[in-house]
Amino acid sequence: MIDLTKVPYYDMPDWWLEEFALTAIAVAGKTATVVAPRLSSMLTALYANCGFICNAPFTAIRSVRMETVQEYLKIYGIGCYNAKGKSMSRLAHRYLDLRTCTTDDLESVYGIGPKTSRFFVLHTRRDVRVAVLDTHILKYMSYMGFKVPKSTPSGKKYKHIEKLFIELWEFEGNGRTLAEYDAFIWNEYRRKLFATAT
Repeated sequence: MIDLTKVPYYDMPDWWLEEFALTAIAVAGKTATVVAPRLSSMLTALYANCGFICNAPFTAIRSVRMETVQEYLKIYGIGCYNAKGKSMSRLAHRYLDLRTCTTDDLESVYGIGPKTSRFFVLHTRRDVRVAVLDTHILKYMSYMGFKVPKSTPSGKKYKHIEKLFIELWEFEGNGRTLAEYDAFIWNEYRRKLFATAT
């Protein structure tokens, strides 16, 4: 199972990158620590159903119809199962190189936006300069005095706020990588440190 409290992860095997990419899709807009274990259980059941004896997330998804993936997501309580099942199926069928694909490559897949693409890239590769503008980051930026929306922006606004967050990291990152800084804020947010921020 992918433990999102311990990101970033580097130099992982291909099957792990595939599961992490699926996790990034599954947790979008949901409570990550609840959804990630459900996805892991779902994949285990899918492997068993397909007769797989090893982890092969994309191969398993490619071996069934998109509607089957959607049904599994529904059974395991992963919300927005129709859209997320479509995203997962489309991603598995794109045969992207998950070690080198760009955020634009990922965002060309149905349902993957800038937050999800950056979440994957930030926590699987060293020295990338992207920001995952999830609620935890936006709440922290608000806490620090920035005027930011409460929900993830898109387009030029996303890129503008991303630039501000990277500048904030450069100022107060204390030697952490961007991925470590993101994870630090997320874990502090989970402990309600910034709950009073507006």
